[in-house]
Amino acid sequence: MKGLMIGVSIFWGFASGIVITTGVLAFINAIGIIPRLATKCQVTRHYYAIANASLVGIILGTVFYLWADWICLALPKPLVACFGLAHGIFIGCLAMAVAEVLNVMPITKSRLKLKRGMYLVILSFAIGKMVGTLFYYLYPGFY
Repeated sequence: MKGLMIGVSIFWGFASGIVITTGVLAFINAIGIIPRLATKCQVTRHYYAIANASLVGIILGTVFYLWADWICLALPKPLVACFGLAHGIFIGCLAMAVAEVLNVMPITKSRLKLKRGMYLVILSFAIGKMVGTLFYYLYPGFY
């Protein structure tokens, strides 16, 4: 009976993870991050490869997050910095896509009475996210 309960728990957790991962990827696709990045990078013919890589990344991220106590990887700091940079780019793209969908930037521009230089505000958001992510990954447990 105990083995059956463990098996059901594993199956239930795996199924829930697939549903959550699919929902996250659908949300990312719905707000247009992957198609827009593919267009900007001029690799639209590789759209499905980019979408699949995003799916694999979300799944691996979820696995590493949930089983952080069991999976202990001794990675060199430059590799961790690369992961942090990639994570920062992803979070920055996600934040900017959500901000664009919600029309946050035009409202911010009008409230701050900016005539020009909005790209500096966007760049500062991206750099702040990148620095925060790198700090988080390079100095774990600091907070």
